[in-house]
Amino acid sequence: MALRTPLILNQTSGRIEELMAPDTLEGLIGRNRLINGSMRWWQRGTSFTSPGYSADRWYFNAGGVSSPSLSRNPITPGSFDTECIYFAKIAYGAITDAANHYVVMEQRMENVTTLAGRTVTVSFKVFNSGSAGRQIAVELAQRFGAGGSAQVSGIGAAKYSLAPGLNTITHTAQIPSISGKTVGGNSCLVLTLWATGGSNFNARNASLGSQSGDVHFTQVQLEEGASASTFDYRHDGLELQLCQRFYEKSYNASGFPGSVTTTAGSSGSSIHTEFLLTAPLTQFLVEKRDAPAVALYAPQNGGAGQYSEYDAGSSFVANRACVATNASNRNFEMVINSGSGVVGNTARFHWTADAEL
Repeated sequence: MALRTPLILNQTSGRIEELMAPDTLEGLIGRNRLINGSMRWWQRGTSFTSPGYSADRWYFNAGGVSSPSLSRNPITPGSFDTECIYFAKIAYGAITDAANHYVVMEQRMENVTTLAGRTVTVSFKVFNSGSAGRQIAVELAQRFGAGGSAQVSGIGAAKYSLAPGLNTITHTAQIPSISGKTVGGNSCLVLTLWATGGSNFNARNASLGSQSGDVHFTQVQLEEGASASTFDYRHDGLELQLCQRFYEKSYNASGFPGSVTTTAGSSGSSIHTEFLLTAPLTQFLVEKRDAPAVALYAPQNGGAGQYSEYDAGSSFVANRACVATNASNRNFEMVINSGSGVVGNTARFHWTADAEL
């Protein structure tokens, strides 16, 4: 029997009716299995040159090239979609290791059971600032987690030639079944977008080879089925909450980890003893995927592993060492680990909580 949308009582008409699709949970979450496919949220910063997470939920990685970077690049309003405001721009210089080089961005979707045994379609916009014939590649992979079966890479690997300017790519693949596999902790389905890759990665990127020129990605969508639908936007607030399951910060959206910001967002509490606060527990806005790694920063100067101490008149006293402890999916505690807190003064600190895969 096919599933149907829930029934409600329409108070105006007095009739029993089905919910409209946009009013259901499926309609709210949408078809896209990726989070932040429109590159809307950048909680960590706007420019990255080292391997790690960049735009929310997107991992940037590079090797064997000079000056690799991933950065937020504004889209001219209304140039192709009035709702789309950012590209994720990948740039790099000379290739220094022909066979072993790579520049990629990937998203790790929680649980390797995701879409296992099903046909999926990946679609996205990519702007090619170089000449015609520049290529990119798309790859899917199944990671079975700690203690699980061996990773399956190169799923549906294919490369695509780009025209100058804006391109729309649609890519269909079959995700293997996980029957008979062992699933361990932190398993995931991975989508990788290749900007360039040496011959040692031919099996993963369909022999993409060395490529040059900047590429800009946005509206990345992965959905079940053999065809692509239009990009499925979620409300900004919902998209941010989905991001915060994996990464959350105390800073405002425009304030990045380690920045100097004393006026808004920082947690704070009266110092109860030389080591403890009167209210040491900090609650997360969104429950995390797993107990996160918590980093602490002093609002006064952005110093890592520190808090800023203020006296009864709100005057700055000093930055002092601190540590996060007892982190869970819901909260963490801050402890003054140097034992130098002045009882009665106020400790303020910013924080980030990282539960990424």
